[in-house]
Amino acid sequence: MAPASTPTDLKALVDLAESTSTLLSQFLKTLTNPSQDGASAPLDENIDPLALLHDSAKLLRAHTTKLSLLLINKPFTASAITKVLREVSGTVLPAMMGGVQLASQLAASHKMPVLVEKETRARVRRILSAFSEEAVEIKGMAERVLDEGNGGGKEQDGREGRDTLSSTGVVWQACDALMEVQQSGFAGILVQRVEEWKSTLLDAVEELKEWGEDDEDDEDEDEDEDEDSGDDEEFDDMFGGDKMPKGNRELREQLEKSLKKTKTISVLYQAIVKRRLKALPKQTSVHTTEKLDQLMDILQSIPETVDEMASSFYDLDGEEAAEIFNKCCSDAVRASELVKQNWEAKDDEFTTWSSKFQDAIKT
Repeated sequence: MAPASTPTDLKALVDLAESTSTLLSQFLKTLTNPSQDGASAPLDENIDPLALLHDSAKLLRAHTTKLSLLLINKPFTASAITKVLREVSGTVLPAMMGGVQLASQLAASHKMPVLVEKETRARVRRILSAFSEEAVEIKGMAERVLDEGNGGGKEQDGREGRDTLSSTGVVWQACDALMEVQQSGFAGILVQRVEEWKSTLLDAVEELKEWGEDDEDDEDEDEDEDEDSGDDEEFDDMFGGDKMPKGNRELREQLEKSLKKTKTISVLYQAIVKRRLKALPKQTSVHTTEKLDQLMDILQSIPETVDEMASSFYDLDGEEAAEIFNKCCSDAVRASELVKQNWEAKDDEFTTWSSKFQDAIKT
């Protein structure tokens, strides 16, 4: 019986796997440091970048499945693997990068939210990183089979098959995540991010709340603590520690007011998701997209601002904490004002609620 792979076939596969790895490295570099050349190229509005990314991810997933089966089954058929890998490197990956370029062009012309473009770029980067591992494994297995044919090397012990299945699973997950972008649409991706920021905001509130809790009721239980713990408590009273120092009533009252308003701000996130983002039309105008970009920038920055405020509280700097929190409140009011009217520029229930929200934050 003729061998499944000739030395020529194996060498060709090794070369292709190596050139594919080089191509992937170039694409990853482009995704990490995008140039402005793509944004200035003519925009083909007949192509939906999210559809192109979805289809290329679906195709890559199918090709990765073929590669996995070819790699784990014997005999090792280098020519068949080469055919699939050539299709991936010559057609699928360039198409995926074309989708990224189109998305960048749409974001630059305010026809796609910047956050959605960044999300697609990040998910494509995850795919290329995962498939890079696959390319390295293909090259390694081809070299091993070639070495065995020359009388060297050692028999495969089955580990390669397990590694291939594992790396294939990672590629599948990354492809599924990219396909989800089109399935979710602009609204779905924005909702996902806003809900994550809301969770981050509430986590910061909970940490601050625990730090500021008054433990005076537990004093009787601590009377028998040794002198070392007494020294630790004195240190905490001076420098904050894991708990707010006892007796600092003014700072405690400031913290309680700040936490109450921050919780109110978290409700804004929920209201925007329900009344604005989930009602976002599938086709957004340039004006709407620009407004969305501004809104997302603000909503993303608020949890970061609250973290800065928390650091000031931990440093027992009430004045700085108040200054930072004022900025947080101002940003929240600005966000609510941006989308006070619906996407048709008409008043609705959220409009009325937004006015009440602003009054609550300003008082």
